[in-house]
Amino acid sequence: MTSGDAYRWAADDNTISRTSVGGQSDADGTIETDTFVAGSGHGLTTVQLRVTLYRPVGSGITPDMRSAGFVASLLPTGAVTTTARTAIGTILNVPMFSQQIHATQYPAWGGGGEAWCSPTSTSMVVAYWGKGPTPADYSWVDPSYADPWIDYAARNTYDYAYGGTGNWPFNAAYAGRFGLDGSITRLRSLNEAELFIAAGIPLVM
Repeated sequence: MTSGDAYRWAADDNTISRTSVGGQSDADGTIETDTFVAGSGHGLTTVQLRVTLYRPVGSGITPDMRSAGFVASLLPTGAVTTTARTAIGTILNVPMFSQQIHATQYPAWGGGGEAWCSPTSTSMVVAYWGKGPTPADYSWVDPSYADPWIDYAARNTYDYAYGGTGNWPFNAAYAGRFGLDGSITRLRSLNEAELFIAAGIPLVM
């Protein structure tokens, strides 16, 4: 695919509807929400990443970007064997939140429950680092709802084209708004995951 617009991102939904841009396909491959799938015989050899920053016409706002990246991988064809080693006995005190207690909340952003696994998991990791939205940020959430920061995260990770909150670049970008660095990658085995855990870095998998 010689060129394409993969994402349109905004930290909130007040100006644009944050969205992936699917439906793009040619001989080189296809964009499937948050993943480019190479076509048969068209494996990647080089990648060019382009970021375009926008601001409202006539405004003095300066767009800001802290990082951009991509990961390329070739899936293994056979079974992967993992033997626990590095992180045996290591427990990271990640706060435990439940997506299920949000079932039926805010259908416009996926409706909670199973649909909110990504923003709930992201909120757990963000909270582990002592970060997250303030009560003023989520003051619009129904006060009868528990853990209103989950509703806030769901609204601010929702992908309007995909129709859900499971776009992982959007979840990593959500964490980034709190000054955290995140990335999306593929691990070759759980032994690689152990290296993060041993270093005190929780993962969402």
